[in-house]
Amino acid sequence: MPESLAPAPNVLVIDDCEIARAEMSHRLARAGFKVSNLASPIGATRVIVDQAIDVVVIDVQMPSIRGDRLAALFKGNPRFATLGVILVTGGNEQELEDLGNVAKADAVLSKGRLDRLIDVVKDTYRRHRSLQPGPQRSERAQVR
Repeated sequence: MPESLAPAPNVLVIDDCEIARAEMSHRLARAGFKVSNLASPIGATRVIVDQAIDVVVIDVQMPSIRGDRLAALFKGNPRFATLGVILVTGGNEQELEDLGNVAKADAVLSKGRLDRLIDVVKDTYRRHRSLQPGPQRSERAQVR
């Protein structure tokens, strides 16, 4: 199916910072994505299941549970095998890369590079949509 005819992916943005969450959600919605957002990871599993979320964008620095730990939980759960996971942070980029490796995130993105958010989400969605049953690819994008 040509990309222009493909259904718009459902994206969940989880970030405790209202400004960052609104900025990411706005960019994604303008690009045609179906966007949901949460101020905390509480209830994320329910939203992912109920709204058939394709890609989740998770802030690393959150008070209730760190985003990298949440990402690792999703990646370690077979129920979420097709879920794309992107970690974002305004903090240290090297730390973000390291956390992304440990959590097995599909991509990492600095909040200073939100101009790349749409491309990173599209790429993550394409890779997960094209996965056949069986072992997942270990490809992960890094955007600084």
